[in-house]
Amino acid sequence: MAGGGNAAPDLGALLGALPGSFRAAEEDGTWFVVGPTGAFVVAAAPADPAGAAARARALAAGLRARLDRTLGWSPFVEALVVTEEDHPLEGATRVPTRLLHDTIVCGPLLLDEPWVAALARCLEARAATV
Repeated sequence: MAGGGNAAPDLGALLGALPGSFRAAEEDGTWFVVGPTGAFVVAAAPADPAGAAARARALAAGLRARLDRTLGWSPFVEALVVTEEDHPLEGATRVPTRLLHDTIVCGPLLLDEPWVAALARCLEARAATV
């Protein structure tokens, strides 16, 4: 896609604009998001979409394991890679920057507030929150 597909989106600003029912936490340049529509790992892919997908996929698996150990249960954690390029990605969903908000917010409601709060506490234990 034309228009500087190699520029990294400001994920902090994008995820900070999510509704208040969502929590976002950053860890080493990758973001963890939890809200009523589920749990997500979000990675930007300005130059290496395959690497970002591998990182997001591994972090999603790690987050599921951490939540399961801590809470005895874990939702599915969706690995998202934010890129403007049309790259095939293994094990992660490619999302253009302009669709990130709707991809996270507009899905079916899967988690109620007590679960969102419990999941957010697990995230906050390891990462700086937005």
